[in-house]
Amino acid sequence: MKKDDFFRSNDFLEIIPFRGRKTSIKINRANYLFSYAKNKDFYSKEFTFFLPIIDEKVDHAILLKEIKEGKFQGFFYLESLGDPIKVNESLVFKKILKIGDILKVEHNIIKFKGKKVNSEIDQEFSPKLKKIFKTPLNIFLQGETGVGKTRLAKKIHEFSYLSGRFVHLNLSAFSQNLLESELFGHKKGSFTGAIKDHQGAIFEAREGTLFLDEIDSMTLDMQKKLLLFLDDKTYRVVGGGQKKANVRLIFSSGRDLKKLVREKIFRKDLYFRIISNFQIYLCPLRENRKKITDFIKKFELQNGVYFSVKLIDRLMSYNWPGNYRQLKGHVEKKYYLRTSDRLDVDWVDDQIINGDDLGEFSKKISFGKTLEDIKAEIIKSRVNFLEGDLKNAGHSLGISEATVKKNILKKT
Repeated sequence: MKKDDFFRSNDFLEIIPFRGRKTSIKINRANYLFSYAKNKDFYSKEFTFFLPIIDEKVDHAILLKEIKEGKFQGFFYLESLGDPIKVNESLVFKKILKIGDILKVEHNIIKFKGKKVNSEIDQEFSPKLKKIFKTPLNIFLQGETGVGKTRLAKKIHEFSYLSGRFVHLNLSAFSQNLLESELFGHKKGSFTGAIKDHQGAIFEAREGTLFLDEIDSMTLDMQKKLLLFLDDKTYRVVGGGQKKANVRLIFSSGRDLKKLVREKIFRKDLYFRIISNFQIYLCPLRENRKKITDFIKKFELQNGVYFSVKLIDRLMSYNWPGNYRQLKGHVEKKYYLRTSDRLDVDWVDDQIINGDDLGEFSKKISFGKTLEDIKAEIIKSRVNFLEGDLKNAGHSLGISEATVKKNILKKT
């Protein structure tokens, strides 16, 4: 355990309440007392964390000697003042705090974050971009499925000055008849099934952020109505009157909007309005392998596990057509099926490789071919999938690079 792993003075904690905006606190005092009341007559919980006095009650041999010798500032000690509290999914009465620890009280969460609360925004984006995130400017996020557009939209909202809610509306999830109601709201009785008033996503996101996901799935008629709202922030409720709402919009698409404009299935005027403020392109994992290593480091820190070199090589060699979402789901599956804190290559990895690039191929194998012919076809398929990388193709199949070369020269 390194001393930098421990939560200390000038680190940040992040409070995420069940209701309301999350907030961050820089720890600059020696003692903090938290009190939580679910019902002041029936239930309450208190806990404290503090810089402890060095005595026998603080049982941590790794740090005691260094603290007594004055080599670095003290760490924080968490202690319940009543019932046990849940830290990292375990109930404890006391604990020495480490960066990455997560404390849960009912549905409220406290994260002990370290030096930078907005580390993902700080590390990934320039000061110019972060300045834009704090403005009311609309933003267009473009990238393939699974690259993290929704995740980034939430981060931008959290980083902004806006006091309202973050509302996510996936436009492809609704029929075009219902979409107008979901976006603008409706009055009771305005159509069959409208049994009560519905406020709509724009109203819900007032003074906050409305994330319109998959903007390319809108019909031309709905695009026109959205364009009218962008002009003056005024919209008409279905079956009702006009309303006005101050909302910051974030759009996203996995398709090329310029191409859709040429095909006349996306309005040119809306296209230019969307791209006129600011655009961000999120590249797929295959174009930025560093994102894979960044994800691995973060996952290790948050979950107390470590990845073997062989597993890292395997994850780096795969193209991840589902991008970040697919990588996250795959690693989480390995995490929950693990037998130790060391994650290594196993059948879960073979399943994803064989399922994605060889599953369809296996259906196409014709009868009458020898085992050697089929083996050569599988190897060629893997080489093609990895864009000619013979070394990684052999590594993923468990054979040598020489065997790969030998088989791709065979006629099948």
